[in-house]
Amino acid sequence: MRPTKLPFILLLITIASCQGQNAAVRDNITRDINHSNLTIEQKIDRIIKSVDSPTTYNTRPEYSELKKKIAAVASQSDSLCNHIDYWKNKLCRGSGGVDSGTDDLLHGDDMEIATKLLIEQKGGDTLQHKIEETRLIMLSQIKSPDSLANTLPLNTKVSALTSITDAEEKDWKYYEFNHMPVIAVMALLSKFKNDARASELIVLNKIIEESETK
Repeated sequence: MRPTKLPFILLLITIASCQGQNAAVRDNITRDINHSNLTIEQKIDRIIKSVDSPTTYNTRPEYSELKKKIAAVASQSDSLCNHIDYWKNKLCRGSGGVDSGTDDLLHGDDMEIATKLLIEQKGGDTLQHKIEETRLIMLSQIKSPDSLANTLPLNTKVSALTSITDAEEKDWKYYEFNHMPVIAVMALLSKFKNDARASELIVLNKIIEESETK
């Protein structure tokens, strides 16, 4: 039996059920995700600018190392977000594209394209590797990675999978993408992107905090 994904599965179901029925609800959900991403990105930008300020960090002996750590985290987060956008675009094209008038997916209820691209063609393996690589690189930039290891939003470990014995259903990509409506998968990918930016912000704050600890 496939485990239930809560609470985000409720969001996915809501989005899928809204396709072609209640665009206002769907748009509000999408807007909330985008607003969250924008807010996080603005906070990240403020941190980077504060580190570059001549009145704060760049007169310190450890400034060069601080900059390297921040650059490594930001670069890896950008790389993952670009990778996620690549799959969103590929899923969009594969499902038939969008309506030129509304920008809605033409076939948001398509339950085959995500299975084909992310499971059968193993795109989900690539995405999983990229997420796990990004998480490891982020944690490697701080002195006490264990302090964030259990709380960092970016994570492919799903507790529900530990109770599954079927090898196929235990697979992360199968759990996340198998026979899911493409509009729900697009929302899930946006959530992964949000997790990446949120994790970037958390790690950057930790790097700053550690740099200020004598």
